[in-house]
Amino acid sequence: MRIGTTEGSRTFEQVEEVGKKIAMRLRDDCSPRHVPDQMLQVDEIPYTLTGKKMEVPVRKLLDGCAPDKAASRDAMANPNALDSFLRLNLVEMVRETNAGSTDIFVARVS
Repeated sequence: MRIGTTEGSRTFEQVEEVGKKIAMRLRDDCSPRHVPDQMLQVDEIPYTLTGKKMEVPVRKLLDGCAPDKAASRDAMANPNALDSFLRLNLVEMVRETNAGSTDIFVARVS
């Protein structure tokens, strides 16, 4: 698959290759059921003020919950982290992929 410029397609291929390596490692070290249906790269992982990952609010966003109902930005250490998920339009991606029963692995890649 090509996206835009040659540089853009190289970046896409690198991310795709990392995803394949992660899936292979999970399959080998854990079990095939641990391999998510999708792997996505985001700018930041959202954290609470006490340093916990905000997995439930991210899941709520994926399930179609309004952003202001999914999480209180006042309780976040990095409130702009949710913006990455909103830009990706993950809700539509999840619905198209597997009627809402999709496992998604989200990682910050630097």
